[in-house]
Amino acid sequence: MRKGSARRRENKLYKYIFFTLVLIFVISSSIIIYWLFQTRKTNNISKDIIADVTIPINSNEKANAENITIDFNKLLELNNQVVGWIKINNTTINYPILKTNNNDYYLTHNILNENSTNGWIFMDYRNKSDFSDKNTVIYGHNIKSGIMFSDLKKVYNKKLKEDIYIYTTDGKINKYKIYSCYMCEPDSIPINPYINNGNYDEFVNNMKQRSNYDYGFDVVNGKTITLSTCDSTGKSRIIVHAFN
Repeated sequence: MRKGSARRRENKLYKYIFFTLVLIFVISSSIIIYWLFQTRKTNNISKDIIADVTIPINSNEKANAENITIDFNKLLELNNQVVGWIKINNTTINYPILKTNNNDYYLTHNILNENSTNGWIFMDYRNKSDFSDKNTVIYGHNIKSGIMFSDLKKVYNKKLKEDIYIYTTDGKINKYKIYSCYMCEPDSIPINPYINNGNYDEFVNNMKQRSNYDYGFDVVNGKTITLSTCDSTGKSRIIVHAFN
């Protein structure tokens, strides 16, 4: 009887382990499928928007940042919280920039105001929408598939030194040169948008000292944009500073 009871207990244990593993597999598979679905959807939305609102200045040239314009009238019809567009050549970074009254909404929503784990590219709500602040902060997720701000890791790894182009809703194209890139804790002061004329030079010098690479030029006057995304672990942030 004892051997039979022991065998039944073992069978129950094996069944419990088996069903637990099956449940873990089903849940994990569902998460992966949902993530792939969200990523594909974000990609398709982005491609459709680019095709609809990006206008080449010269159709015979490759559509680099220097020779395209953006139809912001169409964009604002799609989402009236659009404040600009960001593009970096030789990367996947080519998106409208959004801004609302907090820094949480577009972490979990796309430009169509739909729930999305990929979020969207957005400006810090404390910044002015016309990019007139001395330090304008722009956020985006680091998506493993290579979308949103994933390609900022190329800057951090010194594989990319492209200029950053910001298109504003009034038709201007501003070119920013990268002068600092590093990794920091999420709540570190460098992503603070409250930089003014009085402390701008000190801010720039501090950011250059933090940089993991010397870009070899001085930053004189101008304004900074700060791009922020998570690293691959999600525990730290990759920060890129550029000025015009």
